[in-house]
Amino acid sequence: MLKVREEINLIFEELHIKNFRNFYCSRISLSNKNVIFGMNDVGKTNFLYAIRFLFDKQLRKNGFMHSDFYQNDTSNQIMITVKLNLSDFEESTDTKKLVAGVKDARTSDDSDEFYIRIVSDYNESEGYGEPLLYWGSNEGSGGNKYGHSVFSNRRYRDPV
Repeated sequence: MLKVREEINLIFEELHIKNFRNFYCSRISLSNKNVIFGMNDVGKTNFLYAIRFLFDKQLRKNGFMHSDFYQNDTSNQIMITVKLNLSDFEESTDTKKLVAGVKDARTSDDSDEFYIRIVSDYNESEGYGEPLLYWGSNEGSGGNKYGHSVFSNRRYRDPV
């Protein structure tokens, strides 16, 4: 019997990609229905891969390779951040699951903004960049939406 996968209904607002493949520093506004088109070799697949690194645990197990860094410059860390809107909490089971899973990084007084970030520094001796996953709300960031204060002190390391 074929099992149908449940549809995911999170509200995506923005993706920020830094030093990942052909993206030096890009901030892309999103909605839940986006069309991605362009010439060959402009980064459509890399854009989708950046999103997958945030949400696909299996993909993160392989970590970041030398070629994942912008212009193979491993001295600058990769940072991929997605901004989610949680205003559909009452209607969306996906948002409820997300909020339940990260409850310690968010209080009931928080805004509807929520961020998930993956960061990687490259270890030359290992030839590998370990992906570190962070999440949290915009509380206390002083308007710097991508400052370290955006995220809780919790970080998640995928088991390898």
